[in-house]
Amino acid sequence: MQRWPATAEYLQSKIPDHSFKIVPLEFHQIEPAVKQRQIDFLITNPVSFVEMESGYVVSAVLTLNRRLNQNDSVAEFASVFFTRAGRDDIGVFSDLKGKSIVAVDETSFGGWAMAWREMKQHGIEPFEDLAGIEFAGSHEAVVFAVLAGKTDAGAVRSGILERLVSEDRLDLSLLRVLSHQAAGHQESSAFPLQHSTTHYPEWPWASLANVDRELVGQVVKAMLEIKPSDTPALAAKISHWTPSVNYLSVHQLMQDLRLAQYQHYG
Repeated sequence: MQRWPATAEYLQSKIPDHSFKIVPLEFHQIEPAVKQRQIDFLITNPVSFVEMESGYVVSAVLTLNRRLNQNDSVAEFASVFFTRAGRDDIGVFSDLKGKSIVAVDETSFGGWAMAWREMKQHGIEPFEDLAGIEFAGSHEAVVFAVLAGKTDAGAVRSGILERLVSEDRLDLSLLRVLSHQAAGHQESSAFPLQHSTTHYPEWPWASLANVDRELVGQVVKAMLEIKPSDTPALAAKISHWTPSVNYLSVHQLMQDLRLAQYQHYG
């Protein structure tokens, strides 16, 4: 409610013959709201979107571009693994076997699902090969649990470490990040944030099947006109919106992990 009402007010000003209201939902509340058509548009993480897309004909029409600084933004995100500086026993993914890990939440895409898939691709079954997995409930809590020595390593979505540094809440030299290259991949110079996994498309703005297509077009047109310096972008802490990208990579992740509609895949 701090971030999104400015977007609703902006849409109201652009499309005055409709009213726009922000409806905050926990992840478990999304499916009932979609099923009962209590909402018209949905902003959610990519795994949640793909689940709704498959079950209820929900269509992505925009993709969020997250603000990095005054001039740069990114339309993808990844997961980043880290431990305390000085932990020379944790440098690559294979070192995580037998170690304890803290992540954000079982429903978190960047804060768990990406990390889970990357471990599997390196031959690690998290629920069998790790000493333990805990979920701290927030990205910040994960970082501070690792710093406090409560766990061997942590995983959060990309951008969190940089944000905490910019807020003077974190000295990055206190952490050791498992680089994407160290994880056995070719490093992507196009992705500007600390990351340990493949990167995936950012959060979508999706429309439900019952929404009038003319209205969808009006909303998309208005959203594409938002500039990084405009109030809706500043309030939401984003840069801008772009036409929707392809979310196939998210489907593939969910197939690999047997999530949601893919629980019996294969």
